[in-house]
Amino acid sequence: MYKKLCILAVMVSIALTSCAPAAFIGGAALGLGGYKYYDGKLVVIYPVSLEKTFDASISAMENLEYQIYERQRKLTSGKIVTTGSIKDQIKLHFKYNSIEETEVTIRVGLMGDESVSNKIKDKISENLFNK
Repeated sequence: MYKKLCILAVMVSIALTSCAPAAFIGGAALGLGGYKYYDGKLVVIYPVSLEKTFDASISAMENLEYQIYERQRKLTSGKIVTTGSIKDQIKLHFKYNSIEETEVTIRVGLMGDESVSNKIKDKISENLFNK
C-alpha cells in the first residue's frame, strides 16, 4: 500500500510540474520573462515596458503582413485585432505588470493555433531585442 501511495505521489508531482517551468526557462534564453501556451492562447511576459512592447507588436504584425483592424493602448492595457473572419482573426491583449514588464496574450482564431502564435511571439521578440 505504501509503495502505491509513493508512486501516486510521484505521478501527481510530475503532472503538476509538466511543461510550464520548461517554457519559462526556455523563455529566459530568448530574452523573455517567460511564456506558456494554454487553452488556445499563448501568454508571453516581456521584460520591456508596455509602450515599447505595443509598438514592437504593431511592427511585428505589419511585417507579417496582417492587416490591423483595431489598435488600442491605454495606460495599463492594450489590444490589437487583425481583420479576417472569426476563425482567422488574431487578437493580442497587453497587460501592464510593472514599468519593465508586460504580459501579452496572443489568440489566433477561435480555437487557437500554437505555431502561428509562436511565430508572432518570435517576431515581437526580434523587434524588441534585435535592434
